[in-house]
Amino acid sequence: MDVTKSSVALAWSRPKDDGGSAITGYFVEYKVVSTESWSRHETKITSTMFTLPGLTPDKEIATLNLAKHTNFLLLHESFDSPEELVMIYDFISGGDIFERLSTAEFELNEREIVNYIRQICSALEFLHAQSYGHFDIRPENIVYTTRTSSNVKIIELGQSRHLTPGDQIKVQYTTAEYAAPEIHQCDMVSTVTDMWSVGVLAYVLLSGLNPFTAETNQQMIDNISNAAYSYDDESFMQFSVEALDFTDRLMTKDRKHRMTAAEALAHPWLTKPVEEISTRAIPTGRHKRYYQTMVRKEWSTVVSAARVKLPEVCMRLVFSQIAEPGKSLTVAGVFSGDPAPCIQWVRSGRTLPNGDERYHVENTADLSTLVISAVKEDDAGAYTLRLNNELGSDSATVNIHIRSM
Repeated sequence: MDVTKSSVALAWSRPKDDGGSAITGYFVEYKVVSTESWSRHETKITSTMFTLPGLTPDKEIATLNLAKHTNFLLLHESFDSPEELVMIYDFISGGDIFERLSTAEFELNEREIVNYIRQICSALEFLHAQSYGHFDIRPENIVYTTRTSSNVKIIELGQSRHLTPGDQIKVQYTTAEYAAPEIHQCDMVSTVTDMWSVGVLAYVLLSGLNPFTAETNQQMIDNISNAAYSYDDESFMQFSVEALDFTDRLMTKDRKHRMTAAEALAHPWLTKPVEEISTRAIPTGRHKRYYQTMVRKEWSTVVSAARVKLPEVCMRLVFSQIAEPGKSLTVAGVFSGDPAPCIQWVRSGRTLPNGDERYHVENTADLSTLVISAVKEDDAGAYTLRLNNELGSDSATVNIHIRSM
């Protein structure tokens, strides 16, 4: 193997066993450093040598070098070696806004939320002007600079992508409500995809509620896809009309009607004189419960959404419950493909169920479900759903974590 800054030359030996039919070619798969999923290079290789061109530095580092804005975490230097990647950032000592809620000196009110949201929109306006999307705006990725400061920085850019018209990109998400309908529907994304996340974040901070809550993950995704939410809860009665109008103009299904970051910064809610914004304390009991629910989801939601034009396969993975020893766990992949794709669940290079009666796979026209019964600690790991048809293939990987007892 010969590696340069922009390419890698690979060579391998032909398999000793061809399985009974002649080998007609090979495929090379690659993985972006900041993601969990593998993608197949479009070239079909007929020899046992191939040079993969067009390599670029880690995308997160490239974006961090570009994101020179007061509300992004500043990357001072990065050092790469075959063993590790070292990145030197600004020092920040504050937590995210939900962590701040547990401190006695912090009081949540509409004025604090306006200041918080304004800074996020300012950072996104800067990023979007460079034709980049962030695609991972959620509370954990926004941190106060100190324990007492009102200034925040976006600290995570691992999902950011340069947006070139016509490109096909994959977006992973962890918390479903912050992923816009176009991500769940495997549709085209743009800079306003980030603004959906800002709207959800504002709604959550005002109320302490998930706007799309439902009994199951699939029902919640349906609510997200239809932008089905309300302000029926009595907690919204204390907030300004401008606050509710702001979230309405962001949590809209049609991207064309969603505000851009620049438009959001010009919205009356964010431009209102600070002395006119309410400082009435917001009860935070529900915020803390929401945060605990979100933390628990981290055990079981490394979720992938793909929008792929060629091949004609599109997929997303969701969990149905938390993985705990002794209980059952369901992972479901919603997909589309024409012609209908062949489906495989794979773990550690082996196709499931692989003779293990605890694994059960069930497929319908657009849903593949893997059920693991009597979960064990050694069931933790990466599980990949692979699809292929005559037009090509696609895959999505989810990491299952088992909660220690």
